[in-house]
Amino acid sequence: MDDLAALVWAVDYDNSFTVAKILKVTPAEKTELVYDRNDNLFVRKQFSRDTGLGTGYRLLQTIASPYLPRIFNCYSICDQDVVIMQYLQGPTARELVSQNGSLQEETAMRILTELCQAVQELHNATGGPIIHRDINPSNVLLCPDSAKLIDFGIARTFKEGKDTDTHHWGTRAYAAPEQYGFRQTDERTDIYALGLLLYYLLTGFDPQRDANGNLLWDARIPESLRRIIDTCTKLDPGLRFKSVGELQEVLSRQRCGVTHASHMSRNRRLGKALWIIWLIVANVTFFTLAVATIAMILNQPFEPFSRDWMASALQYLSLLLLVVTPLYVLLTDFGHLVSNLLPVKHRVLQVISVILISFILTGIAIAGADSLHSDEYQQTQLSGIS
Repeated sequence: MDDLAALVWAVDYDNSFTVAKILKVTPAEKTELVYDRNDNLFVRKQFSRDTGLGTGYRLLQTIASPYLPRIFNCYSICDQDVVIMQYLQGPTARELVSQNGSLQEETAMRILTELCQAVQELHNATGGPIIHRDINPSNVLLCPDSAKLIDFGIARTFKEGKDTDTHHWGTRAYAAPEQYGFRQTDERTDIYALGLLLYYLLTGFDPQRDANGNLLWDARIPESLRRIIDTCTKLDPGLRFKSVGELQEVLSRQRCGVTHASHMSRNRRLGKALWIIWLIVANVTFFTLAVATIAMILNQPFEPFSRDWMASALQYLSLLLLVVTPLYVLLTDFGHLVSNLLPVKHRVLQVISVILISFILTGIAIAGADSLHSDEYQQTQLSGIS
């Protein structure tokens, strides 16, 4: 296709979209929400060609990822480069944190892990590593299915042998030192920004450094994640994680630890609730049966050696035994010791086993009572015959 035919096609294709809303306008870029003739929504970006912006979108056309927007078309019209891309719904990380405050540790790590996957696919691109160079809270969309990395206006490929980038861009609070011209940006530049993004998600504030270049830490960042952020944001790229895969592996191990601790905390709360319920039920039942037993004994002649009295006593004793046995075991020092040492599922097994033992003992007591009644009945029958 020659230049004229390409231009005619581009103009005709561009005119097939209708603007629904203007999302952003800067001297170098315009972003619009548009729909086609079938009412399908897309995002259209237009870049002034002399700025050098937007070339990263052409590199993305070959990458299909659930963590990146799909690029449908890239074309040029006169002095503009145009991109038609997937429309994604969801707040940005900055919007979410601004409205709801800092995120929980597990949520922040899940978002960063998904972004690591997005960045890893960029860095493993067929034509060479694609460096995003502008990872910040405003360029992360939190969609219903996952976090998405957006805005590739200043993305570039790493060029072996170059000392510095041709252009130096990036959001100031998240830009690595090499983006200011100290050296060429590479994969570790994005790792630097990912570390500072985690800082933001956990605190709700853009990262700040003191006069010596050290990050100002916030009490909401746990020590384990401070070490991860610190490694990501070393001023010397050689001291950072060597790859996003290495960062992702460290995050995965940390997430497993946090999830386990969260489950243990929930289990302890559940165990405490069950313990309180058990004490209430056991005590109410025990005192009710105790009062009933005492009332029964007081309302019949006290003949401790008669078979009727012994049978009745064994029957009521069996009911008391059903409650007293597990209650006694669980309230002893041994019961407390075992409850503190064992996980909840083992403590549940302990309670069940104690209750089963009390049922067995209760059964023995009832069998004894029935045996006494049977003997009494047989003796009565024999007395009647005689």
